[in-house]
Amino acid sequence: MSELACVKALPQIRQTQGFSPVGQELQPVPHLGGGVGEGLVAVVAVVRLLAAVHQLVALQVARRGEELAAHLAAVARLARVPLAVQVEEADLPAAGSEKALLQSRQLKGFSPVWMRMCRLKLPVPKKEEEEDDVRRRRIRGKKEEQEKEKKKKEEEEEEEAEKDDVRRRQIRRRKKKKKKRQKKK
Repeated sequence: MSELACVKALPQIRQTQGFSPVGQELQPVPHLGGGVGEGLVAVVAVVRLLAAVHQLVALQVARRGEELAAHLAAVARLARVPLAVQVEEADLPAAGSEKALLQSRQLKGFSPVWMRMCRLKLPVPKKEEEEDDVRRRRIRGKKEEQEKEKKKKEEEEEEEAEKDDVRRRQIRRRKKKKKKRQKKK
């Protein structure tokens, strides 16, 4: 998905609950704990953003999870929202506690969020893995066949060269014998 497509997708993403009208930062969602400071990323908004982006991107992106993660990160950059692609896992306590704030600030590139966040991973379906294996085997088989043919040709050329050498020697011998006979006469 190109950055232009991401930009076109932004208005739809910004309709998710928790976005400010300007789309510059996520506002706290009241029912998640009233004492959340201004500009903090609300859990519901993050989850809904990810869901919206996933729906928009998943259809157009190749199967691998890394590519999807990269596209999500691009959308998040355009939306000015920090996205947890680098964080493996974070178990954080309930909303509103100071301990949660301190813990969440230790996460790379995160505004405080009070939920478990996992690295984005899309499993590759078995069928696709099998197809990839078949493709690899075919390619390997073709390469091996080409190498065998190449060796065969080289061996044949060597044999022909040897035969040519033998013929030349025989021709030389015959010529020498002829000359000797002529001299004797």
